Amino acid sequence: MKPKSLRILPAILMLTFAILACNLPLKNRALTVPIRLNEDTLRLIMNRAIEVAAQSNPELTAVEIEVIDFIEPNIIGIQGQIPITLGQPLATSLKIAFTVADGVPVTEITELNTGGLPLSDAVVESMNQSLNAALVEQINSIEANATVKSIVVEEDVLVITVEVPLPGGD
Repeated sequence: MKPKSLRILPAILMLTFAILACNLPLKNRALTVPIRLNEDTLRLIMNRAIEVAAQSNPELTAVEIEVIDFIEPNIIGIQGQIPITLGQPLATSLKIAFTVADGVPVTEITELNTGGLPLSDAVVESMNQSLNAALVEQINSIEANATVKSIVVEEDVLVITVEVPLPGGD
């Protein structure tokens, strides 16, 4: 009988310490969570951003995204075609860099080739803003109080690392 009671004692002690630890006041309690956006999710987010840009430019009806390249550390490349209402589709490509400022995602189109279709700076800025809004929406769908800590490319996904405050943090 003694050996069984000795085996139970450490388990009871560990359980007691775990219960006590849950009630200790801790400052800056937060959980770090990675949000992994694969090609399909990025395609949906990009299509939303492109729809907004298309509202500002009647020639730009949409972009048919064909390929998304993941370029470490924080860039995605997109290749596709822009269907033109009168004529052949135009080959297009762009690169988007992802950074974080004050806990929110920031996107910047660093390269843009529209196959000769003129896009104003305002349209490009509209695409950046729309993409930012779509990323924030994606993050908020998981946790509204999340703070973005980093955005990086890992193999074939864009990883957004967020910090979520835990209840009881001071």
